[in-house]
Amino acid sequence: MITFKRNPWTRDELILALDLYTRYNPSRISKHHREIIALSKILKKLPLHKKIQDRKRFRNPNSVYMKLQTFMSCDPHTKATGLTHVSKLEISIWKEFSQDLAILNKIAVAIRQLAKSAVIKSLNTVYAEESDAPAGKLLFRLHKKCEDRPKLVQKKKKRARILKCEICSFDFEKTYGPVGKGFIEMHHKVPLFQLRPTRKTRLSDLILVCSNCHHILHRMLQVSSTAKLHLLKPNR
Repeated sequence: MITFKRNPWTRDELILALDLYTRYNPSRISKHHREIIALSKILKKLPLHKKIQDRKRFRNPNSVYMKLQTFMSCDPHTKATGLTHVSKLEISIWKEFSQDLAILNKIAVAIRQLAKSAVIKSLNTVYAEESDAPAGKLLFRLHKKCEDRPKLVQKKKKRARILKCEICSFDFEKTYGPVGKGFIEMHHKVPLFQLRPTRKTRLSDLILVCSNCHHILHRMLQVSSTAKLHLLKPNR
């Protein structure tokens, strides 16, 4: 008998599943529902697993339907009994998004649009920081792709009078001397759930940031504009 190792569900996949759960309670539909089948097809396209052990069964409609039943166990507002085996990640995602379904849906829509685009095939680069990305790995990778525009980055640097962080005002050259001259990181400030595969990065999309602020920004979900960035300014 051949046994296969399971591919654990990722944050991206669970966000899509939870979004579907909020729109179609599994007690009222079956694994043959059109939305279940549609999500199954999308999940099979996502470049989130290096090796898939059993492609025939991987994220098939039955597994998608069962995942919705898992979320039923997290839902205090339903009387139906769901699957009892719930992972820490599933519980975490339920707590994060069940009270903000609007954001959940926006992220899910962005991931689905990304999955249907040609760009999805180029998002294979794995980043250490993506494990902390609240909107999932794929939108984070798209975000990094938008930031990686050398000519635009150089143009942004040339326009700046002083290369200092626009959030905390940290100046690498002032702190570290000659070795810090010309060093600054660039952040794409458009929210992850508003990124679209066909969107071209503009100069106005980029802001200068230090390494610490950049990392924190990547861990936050709704930092969208320079008007909101001051709220993140570190306490002195």
